[in-house]
Amino acid sequence: MRFNSLKTFAAVAVIAVAAISGQASAQVDNQTINVTLATDSGIDVLKTADIDFGSWFVVVRGGETPTLTLTPGGGVTAVAAGVTTSTLTELTAGTGPGQITVEVPAATVMTMTRSGTTPFTDTGIDLTAVTYDTATETGNIDADSDTGAVTILAGSTPENVDLGAELTFTGTPDDANSPHTASFVLTLAY
Repeated sequence: MRFNSLKTFAAVAVIAVAAISGQASAQVDNQTINVTLATDSGIDVLKTADIDFGSWFVVVRGGETPTLTLTPGGGVTAVAAGVTTSTLTELTAGTGPGQITVEVPAATVMTMTRSGTTPFTDTGIDLTAVTYDTATETGNIDADSDTGAVTILAGSTPENVDLGAELTFTGTPDDANSPHTASFVLTLAY
C-alpha cells in the first residue's frame, strides 16, 4: 500500500510540475466604455424688435449735417447743432429701439461684437453710431469689430439688450428709395 501511495504522489507531482512549466494562457476580451454628457450651454439669442425711426420729412441744405438719434430707451431727438436751413420733422412715430434677448444657462459676462454692416444705399444717410443698454451696461458699438460687455444676471432667464442708433444726413435722401434701410450683425459669445 505504501508503494501505491508513493506512486500516486509521484504522478500528482509530475502533473503539477508539467502544469507549472507550460505557459498559462488567459482569454482576452476588450470592451469599449462610452462616456456621455448632456449639456445646456448654448446661447439663445432672439431678436424682438428692429430699430425703427418712423417717417421723417428731411431736407438738407448748405452742407449741413443734421442727425437723428434714437436712444436705447426709446426717445428720438433731431439734433440741429449748427444747422440753420435744414429740416428734420417727424411725420409718423416709429416703433422705437431695437431689442434682442440673450439667454444662457448660468450668470456670466458675454461679449457682443458688431459686424457685417450693410450701410444705407441712399446718398446722404449714414449710420454713424449704435448704442446699447442692458440691466447693467450702457455702451457703443459704432463700427464693425467694436465690442461691448453684456452681463447675464441669472441663468436660464432672458436678458434684454436694447439698441439705439444715430443717423447723420449729408444730403437730402431720395424718396423713391423709401423706406431706407441699413443693417448690422450682432454676435454674442462667452
